Amino acid sequence: MDVLKVSAQSSSIATAGALANTIRQHGHAEIQGIGPKAINQAVKAIAISRSYLASSGADIIAVPGFVDVEIEGQQRTAIRFFVKPRHTLSQIGSKILSHSDAAASIDSSLEDDLLDESPEEESPPPARGSRFIQDFPEAPLEKDEFAP
Repeated sequence: MDVLKVSAQSSSIATAGALANTIRQHGHAEIQGIGPKAINQAVKAIAISRSYLASSGADIIAVPGFVDVEIEGQQRTAIRFFVKPRHTLSQIGSKILSHSDAAASIDSSLEDDLLDESPEEESPPPARGSRFIQDFPEAPLEKDEFAP
C-alpha cells in the first residue's frame, strides 16, 4: 500500500474517496502532506471520508506524525496521518442505546422524586468536575488503538 500524497491543489473530495477505498481494501491508510495548505486538504479529506465510510458501518481515527522525506534532493518534513477504523457504527449504536436506557431510568426516578411531597434534606452540591466524571465514564480504549 502506498502513502496517499496530498498537495495544496488536491481536491479534498477526490482524496477522501481514495482514502475511503484504501481503508476498505487494506483496513488502514496513510496520507501525508507538506505545508499548511496541503495539510488542510488532507484533514478535510479525512473528515469527508468519515461520511463515505459511515455507509459501510465504520468510524475512523487519524493519528498524525512527522516524517522526513526527500524531494528533489532536499530534506523536507511532512505530516503523515495514519488512518484506521476505530469501531463499527453498530458497536457505537449499542453503547448509545444502553446509555439512553440508563438516562430514561434516571428520568423516571427523578419524576418519582418530584411527585413525592415529603421534604428532604438538601445535600451540598457536588465538587466541581465530579458530576462529569460520574455521569460520563471513560470509554475503554483498545490496547494498541493509537499504534501504527
